[in-house]
Amino acid sequence: MVTELEHHSDYVPWQQLCKKTGAAFLVCPAIDGELDLDVMESQLRSRHVRLLAITQVSNLTGTRTPLSEIIPLAHRYGTEVLVDGAQGILHVGTNVSAEDPDYYAFSGHKMLGPTGIGVLYGKKELLERLEPVRYGGGMVDIIEEKETSWGRLPHRLPFVCRPGSTTPKMRSTRSARPCQ
Repeated sequence: MVTELEHHSDYVPWQQLCKKTGAAFLVCPAIDGELDLDVMESQLRSRHVRLLAITQVSNLTGTRTPLSEIIPLAHRYGTEVLVDGAQGILHVGTNVSAEDPDYYAFSGHKMLGPTGIGVLYGKKELLERLEPVRYGGGMVDIIEEKETSWGRLPHRLPFVCRPGSTTPKMRSTRSARPCQ
C-alpha cells in the first residue's frame, strides 16, 4: 500500500512490483492534502497488506504525515512500514526508536551529499530476512555448486555500509549493528 501523497520514486516501484507479482496495489486517498486514515484502516483490516510505503513529508503538498498514528495502526494489522524520509530527514528529522518504523530510507542528495547514495535503516530481524538483489564480494558465507548462503549483517546486503569503508558513518538506534 502507498498513498496519494507519495513521490514517484515511492509509488512507481511498488506499482510495478505488484504488477509483476500479481499482488494488489492499494492506494490510500488524500482529501485536501490529508490522508484519509479511515480508508487506510479499512484497507489494512480487510486486506492482507504486507507493506505500507509512506512519505514522512510529501514533496507534492508539504503535508507531514501523522506517523505517530499511522505506524501503530499498520503494526496492529501486521503490516510492515517503510518511511520515505527524503523530505522529512532534513526538514523534520526523525527518531526511529520513538516512531518505530520497520524501515526508514532517504537519499544522500537531500542531505547535500552526492547523487546515488542513500541510507536504509531497518530493524535487524527484518534486514536478516531480506534476500540480496545485488551480488558482490564480502557478502557470501558459503558457496556450493547448487547453493550459496549469505554472510551476516551488515555484509550480506551490499547497500549497507561496512566497517572500515569510506562511506559515511551511520548509527542505528535499535537492534541493527552500527557501522564502526
